[in-house]
Amino acid sequence: MKSIKSAIIVLVILIGFVAILLLSYSPNSNEGNSELADTNQNVKEEKELTQVKSASAFFTAQNCANKYLGYVSEKDSESIFRVLDYNYIEQNGITSENVMEKIDNIPEQAQLKVEKMYLEKIDDNNSKYYMTGLLVQDTSEGDILLQDNFSIAVILDFENMIFSIIPLENGGV
Repeated sequence: MKSIKSAIIVLVILIGFVAILLLSYSPNSNEGNSELADTNQNVKEEKELTQVKSASAFFTAQNCANKYLGYVSEKDSESIFRVLDYNYIEQNGITSENVMEKIDNIPEQAQLKVEKMYLEKIDDNNSKYYMTGLLVQDTSEGDILLQDNFSIAVILDFENMIFSIIPLENGGV
């Protein structure tokens, strides 16, 4: 009987401790979004960029970029609009109706072969990956070079497990 009471007291204390931790560390969703928006709007500010050395991070970001390129080559305007960065959409006057007119066309089977990738840490849950490489089209005869020095940025939100895309000018890293 005494051990049951002790177990209940310990359990209540643990639940209280976890609740306090969750309440004290849960960010206000508007604050997080405004910080991300501020970061994206001030692209011209100095950025602390580090070269990506983690194979996992490298391939995750590259796969997100190639998923976007797949949407563009398939002319899937709904998916493209969904993954484009909110600030990029606002700054370029993009709507779900004009998205295909506002982005560059990409041929089918195009993919990015990243040569350089840099990381900008936005906050504990968000990182922006700037990448430059070769845009190639995969054919039965082999890869055809469509564009060298192709650049794109991928923002990974690790908390919500989502990504967004910012198309960049050639060599725009």
